[in-house]
Amino acid sequence: MVEVVDVIDENDVVIGQVTRDELYRKKLSHRIVHVLVFNKNNQILLTKSCATKPFNPKTWGTSAGGHVQAGEATEQAAKRELREELGIQTNINLIGKDWFETLLQQRKCISVFKTTCEGPFVPNNDEIEKVAFMSLTDVRSLISGTESVTAELMWVLQRFF
Repeated sequence: MVEVVDVIDENDVVIGQVTRDELYRKKLSHRIVHVLVFNKNNQILLTKSCATKPFNPKTWGTSAGGHVQAGEATEQAAKRELREELGIQTNINLIGKDWFETLLQQRKCISVFKTTCEGPFVPNNDEIEKVAFMSLTDVRSLISGTESVTAELMWVLQRFF
């Protein structure tokens, strides 16, 4: 199945639709969602991508995240990503939205959501190798250590925490 996403302008207004491949080839602006799952101890759930994932393999990232599909609302996309990646359904709250520019000079409008859930989680084995709850202090140590983390995880933590 070919994934189609909305192309947006600098005001986050949809100006077209393209395939995901074309989106990256042409470096078009688009929407992304990230969800941070916390437990009752205020630890954040991070996911480590599997080695076969095309983008950021073997890299720690947010609890769940991905592209907003064409015509999809960001909250819808965030809930879909939680189901697809962690096998959970839960209420979420938007904590912020801002522009992120990649090293390849592509702009993404990222909406960040937060939820509280203890699990159980059913990670999608096609995408996720490992999940772990960590304190924010442990996450910062992870970032400054030898493990690979996504640029978007670092941005989300710096921007919203």
